[in-house]
Amino acid sequence: MHSRCCGCCFIATTLMPRAVRTTGIAVGYALTSHYLLVWLQHAQMAWIFPVYGSVIAVLSVVVDHVAKKRGHVYIGD
Repeated sequence: MHSRCCGCCFIATTLMPRAVRTTGIAVGYALTSHYLLVWLQHAQMAWIFPVYGSVIAVLSVVVDHVAKKRGHVYIGD
């Protein structure tokens, strides 16, 4: 764990078996995004949601690339 990390991501992922970690984290983000969309629509700022989705997608690609480069990618048994 890096000193920059608060530890919350480490704890959440270690509570799940390795085979389902990606799915478990993805479901959490999927549920959160629905609430975010409704809240943004209510606040008349729905245009931010596609930006949020784009940032998350780019961040996912970057994290995947860095993890593969460092050799820390686990793809099932």
